[in-house]
Amino acid sequence: MHTPHFSLRTKLIISFLVVIVIGGLISLTFGQRLIRKVLIAQAQAKVNHDLASAWMVFNERLNAIKDIVSLTAARESLHEAIRNNRTDILLRYLNRVRNDYGLDILTLTDSRGRVITRTRNPEVEGDDQSGDEIVSWALQPNILAYLQIVPREELLKEGADLAEQAYMEFIPTPMATPRPENKETSGLMLKAAASVIYENDELLGVLYGGILLNRKYEIVDRVKEIVFKEEKYKGVETGTATIFQGDLRISTNVTDAQGKRAIGTRVSEEVKKAVLDEGKSWNDRAFVVKDWYITAYEPIKNIKDEIIGILYVGTLEKPYIDTANRVMLTFTILASLCVIFLLVILYFSTTKIIKPLQRMV
Repeated sequence: MHTPHFSLRTKLIISFLVVIVIGGLISLTFGQRLIRKVLIAQAQAKVNHDLASAWMVFNERLNAIKDIVSLTAARESLHEAIRNNRTDILLRYLNRVRNDYGLDILTLTDSRGRVITRTRNPEVEGDDQSGDEIVSWALQPNILAYLQIVPREELLKEGADLAEQAYMEFIPTPMATPRPENKETSGLMLKAAASVIYENDELLGVLYGGILLNRKYEIVDRVKEIVFKEEKYKGVETGTATIFQGDLRISTNVTDAQGKRAIGTRVSEEVKKAVLDEGKSWNDRAFVVKDWYITAYEPIKNIKDEIIGILYVGTLEKPYIDTANRVMLTFTILASLCVIFLLVILYFSTTKIIKPLQRMV
């Protein structure tokens, strides 16, 4: 087999070229990883901060409900109506409060926890609410506000429309954990309760109110407005927020393939295991409905410190990956131009080395 014969100049140029190319490839490989790692780390730090902002919006709404309920429970006119057994006045006054402040429920019980009046569904009264975990604390007396899973039978007492609002059939979701059931009938509620105390510390009853979060988008849209400011990338909104009931999206601005809110979809299996099963925070990339996001998830707990849901914020990963790729493309072009420039210099340098050798030969 004939081995091609190369001149000394060619051999020198090829040798230098191999060294330059190998060194360049190694530098580009490590550079790409480093740039991507730095950009993703910065994005993750921002998302973690965004989650703290989301909690502020979330707790602000919960505390607002607590203030409404506690201030209403302290009204003397309410006390007098209870003592005089004027349910018509109670219903009229409390119904006005509920409508004015956008509450889904506002219900009054007596000192034993039996319902005196329901503003949303006044026909249903007299049932015992003392076993409710939030109402029972307010009977001690107390003022408090927590999240609560409300079963369908309790939602029906407050109104069939609330039970319908909470009802959701699961939508098949890539990477979600399989579940034997295919629907959710209970609801997740921001709920506050306050003792109704008369002048001589006499407990007259408990006033409780709340907002059902299922299919309510006030909080998640407020988070997106404050944190992400309607930012878009190639026509797609980059920032999203979600409230989960268990692993189910019940309030979100994440969209599905049709551009609709992804209500009824579920969280990925790896996130569910970390956040719902192990009670940890998740601060990493995750698959969200149809795309990869840089995300932050934290568990939502009830009054018993049990995990009942998840609060999430995330930003689309693609803009950061594309930015890293553009940076690396720029570096690659610059490196290629440098290689060409070095080869030109090398050509003339080898000429000065080879000519004296040729004369010696």
